Amino acid sequence: MIETIENAVQLGVALILAIASLGITWRRKSKAYGTLALFYAAIALGDLYWLLYLGFYHTTPQYSYISEVAWYAAWLFLLLLLRQMQGERPLGRHPMLWLIPVFTGGMCVFYMRWGDYASNLISAVFMTLLLWRALPGCFTKENGGAKRCFSIAVVAYCLIEYIMWTLSCFFDGDTLANPYLWFDALYTVCIALIFPALGKAVRE
Repeated sequence: MIETIENAVQLGVALILAIASLGITWRRKSKAYGTLALFYAAIALGDLYWLLYLGFYHTTPQYSYISEVAWYAAWLFLLLLLRQMQGERPLGRHPMLWLIPVFTGGMCVFYMRWGDYASNLISAVFMTLLLWRALPGCFTKENGGAKRCFSIAVVAYCLIEYIMWTLSCFFDGDTLANPYLWFDALYTVCIALIFPALGKAVRE
């Protein structure tokens, strides 16, 4: 019951933000907000399938490919949004960035104990690209403070995803004792914070 309520709230937040982003896109002819609207719409589609499955069968989907494809699309739109915000010129690269594929690759191998190989590999590739693009933006001075905030919001989004995936390997149950549900609520807050973070970055 708690997971159903949480997914319903998350779906509502994603839909509201998708509509709000579309409205701003229409008024300002903003490509960035158009991409953000697609990001939220993809999240909403994945959540809708998950919520309907929970409603009809009272359990999480055994095969979640429909939701996963929607979430892959959301990550792609987020990656495109990062590129739009940072411009064509690549940000400075630090050798420490190579720790990102080490981390995502290691976690991919770890998650394969519970999930199928293909979905874990795709997730690892997307997370590597997102972190590789977003992390330098957290420290560079070229983009300004507001754009740094947007990069930080994306990194936080990715890290919360990893925390949720890890917790789902060890905890189960639809009660408040399951820490996964707490981080799922934090995930909803995180996707909501991306909206004002982009607004500041666009205005800068």
